[in-house]
Order: sequence, then C-alpha cells, then structure tokens
Amino acid sequence: MSDSWCQPFWDGDKWLYGGAARNARIALAGGVQKICHDVATDAAHQALLRVEKAAKIARKNNVVALHKAA
Repeated sequence: MSDSWCQPFWDGDKWLYGGAARNARIALAGGVQKICHDVATDAAHQALLRVEKAAKIARKNNVVALHKAA
C-alpha cells in the first residue's frame, strides 16, 4: 500500500523521501497532536452543520410531534 505522506517532499532546500518526508509533513502541519485536534474539530463542526441542516428541513414540514402522557 502506498502512503502519500511518504512521497518525495521538497523542504525548500532538499528533497526528502520516505519517513523523512512524512516527518517533515507532520512537522509542517504542527505535529501529530495538532493534526488529530484539527481533524476532530473539523469532524465535530461538520456534524453540527449536518444537524442544523436537518433541523431546518424538519422545520419546513408541517408535522407536529405529539407526546402521550404516561
């Protein structure tokens, strides 16, 4: 399997390959913890946008929920 993070990478001074290319890309992105934080933040944001979109669609229909008393 090919890992795109290990593809040749120009660091502005020289070409990096393999693990060195991967490490340079990770460092450029702020490190593994920042990458994970950014991915989690983006996923949560996208989930909230989908919920808001679904809520807007639900408000457009005229269905009213009825709750039975226990």
